[in-house]
Amino acid sequence: MSTKNVAAQLESERNGPRSPASWSTLTKSRADLFRSLVVIGSVLLGVALGIGVLVFSKWLPSDLSRTEVLLRTLHTRGCNPRAVVFGDSVIMSGVDTHIVRARTHASGPVLNLSSVGQTLAESALYYQELPSSVTTIVQALRIENLIASGEAHAFNLHVAYTFKRDGYRPDDETRRMLTNIFGETEMRQLMSGRLAAVIESRWLVRQYIDVSVKPMLRSDLNMRRQMEDLYYPQAFIHPMEQGAVFNELNDQAARACGDCFHPELVTLMISLQTSSVKKGRRYLVLLSPVHPALQEKYSAVYSRLKRDIQAGLFGGPENVIDAFQLLGPQDFLDYAHPTRAGAEKLSNLIAERLGQLH
Repeated sequence: MSTKNVAAQLESERNGPRSPASWSTLTKSRADLFRSLVVIGSVLLGVALGIGVLVFSKWLPSDLSRTEVLLRTLHTRGCNPRAVVFGDSVIMSGVDTHIVRARTHASGPVLNLSSVGQTLAESALYYQELPSSVTTIVQALRIENLIASGEAHAFNLHVAYTFKRDGYRPDDETRRMLTNIFGETEMRQLMSGRLAAVIESRWLVRQYIDVSVKPMLRSDLNMRRQMEDLYYPQAFIHPMEQGAVFNELNDQAARACGDCFHPELVTLMISLQTSSVKKGRRYLVLLSPVHPALQEKYSAVYSRLKRDIQAGLFGGPENVIDAFQLLGPQDFLDYAHPTRAGAEKLSNLIAERLGQLH
């Protein structure tokens, strides 16, 4: 074979079709590039979603939207309430502070600062935000919470993250009080950064769906009133069907633990009362009304509380508004929430015990 032919073949080999190995290498490189682009795109999408949550989370309605309303109210210039009432949805439905103000001739507003599922520890978070105009605090205590089965928690994660998202930061007294009673683990979420709270706000999407569906299930539900009313934020108007109430009562009775008692709730109440009195405020403990069908189930702990109150717990009977047996079956919308007639009875009892609020 001539030199010219050999050179021609070598040139043909260099410029000819690529080997299978070369094509495989090119294909793998393209696949790696595609995967890299997917990863980068996912990261950018995550950042965009995070920014979206940061910007829009406050506008997604949820059962905890009232938290932001209450904090904003307490920070409003010129808001000078004379007295405040704290509690959960039972107090939202059961206390009309317009009645309380009218009966006590208070010189300033009397606010109902209750919210759905508000625990005693959650109530405590608001205390540091109260303006100096507040001279009286009425703090509700549900007896069934004292004997609920399972471990008592300060508040759920969603509550902690909602407060953080709204810019809340506990002061030294609040942090120390709650940490001493519930431990550092319970306070960890509340002490986390605001960015962590925003990241954890993804649960708001599910809450938004739940809140959107509720009016379809209860046509008498007024979500706006539940979130924004500062005097009588009762969400429902019509009583539940008797069959549904019966089922709820049985469910609540089954949850009650006769051998359980959560002394940390009493300890926290005493701490809140002591702190409030030091600030020159009057502090009244309200034992929330209980449906007659459940009173026997809670009778042991109620009797224990009454004995302790007579012996000086919470400063004695003069500092306690006992509404445990105040309402009859007809005064409840369901297993726990008072009707309008029930709210009038409870509000008048509170006003009677408060006396004159000048």
